[in-house]
Amino acid sequence: MSSSFQLPDLLGLTGSFELRTNRHCRFVTDASEKWFQELPEGVLTAEESARYKPTKAGLLAALCFPTCDLPQLRLLTDFLFVLIVCHERVMGALSPADCGWVTHEMDEDPDPVQCLTKHAVFGHLVPSFSKLVDPQKVRKDWSTRFCLAFHNYHSGQVELVASNSDLKAHGKSSTLDQGADAFLELRRKVGGWDILFLLHEALEDIRYEGATDQELDTLEEIMASTGDTLSWILDIAAYNADQSHNNPHNLISVFMSRNHLSLQGAINYAANQIKKRLSSLESMESLLFSPNSDSRSRPHHSLAAWLPLQLNWTSAPAMTKNPTHMDPRPPEALEDLRSVVQNRKDSIVGVSNWIYETELYFGTKGEEVRIFGWVFLTPPAVPETMTGN
Repeated sequence: MSSSFQLPDLLGLTGSFELRTNRHCRFVTDASEKWFQELPEGVLTAEESARYKPTKAGLLAALCFPTCDLPQLRLLTDFLFVLIVCHERVMGALSPADCGWVTHEMDEDPDPVQCLTKHAVFGHLVPSFSKLVDPQKVRKDWSTRFCLAFHNYHSGQVELVASNSDLKAHGKSSTLDQGADAFLELRRKVGGWDILFLLHEALEDIRYEGATDQELDTLEEIMASTGDTLSWILDIAAYNADQSHNNPHNLISVFMSRNHLSLQGAINYAANQIKKRLSSLESMESLLFSPNSDSRSRPHHSLAAWLPLQLNWTSAPAMTKNPTHMDPRPPEALEDLRSVVQNRKDSIVGVSNWIYETELYFGTKGEEVRIFGWVFLTPPAVPETMTGN
């Protein structure tokens, strides 16, 4: 049994994407943390509230959404922290209620506010959500797409909860036996990134007006590649913590079991999957835009004084177009397509850097892991004795 493994060079794999940050990062982080600490008793546990600062959800939001204005970044930051909390909950939950769901069923009515109120924590975001998102003013099908993403998130969590129950009662789970590709799809649902990206579309008023069906299909493929890439990166980072808590719902664990791989073999396999997804994303991006697509000037703006680690990044200005660009497509369609593709690239490189900053995965040793790449396994917790209670 391995006692350590070496991470792939995730920063190198995503190095072609520019690391940018939002200039509102620190203010939004402080305000968001204060708001979560002041929620009514019982919405979050004391441990969950205390986890806000070491989680660095504000930094993650600033890296993934570097062009948002302050109110928009604040809402995205709040959503991100709730997704992080709910992900931690579902890994040990034995019922949907343990995750915060107030109902086992989701209504078919595509009402985003109604969707959010089905969850005890997301429901507290409704006032700020309603101030910034008017379903009547966004793209026509946005509400339907948002609710579908939320329904998928709910169904993914319910499936994972059922798997936890099966493991506790019978020592096996059909979810883990159904195949690695099916588990990757489940991992994407449980991650909740589709919810976050759709919220970003509404906040930035992205409508894809004038985009062709072929362009939209290509964009969907880019979104799928992004979801896969984020799932692989996060599960590589989370493997040590997951195995130490006897949690088998991790892509590395699943591929070790299904493909009969060693731990390092599974890590290397995951790195190759990330390479393939990134290569696919870049190929599909070239289908959307001509080689002489607009360049952008990005003045340097460092927040390194606020961070424990030094990161090379630049502050992100508003998206602007080169006036000499001769693409015949409607400017609005091109701007929306570019905004979405850039957001996915920002998210991938942002997550790749954030995993070393947050204490979720490597504790306080993120800098050491980033420099040397070695992760030493924490001994698994002793499983609770099965009592039948």
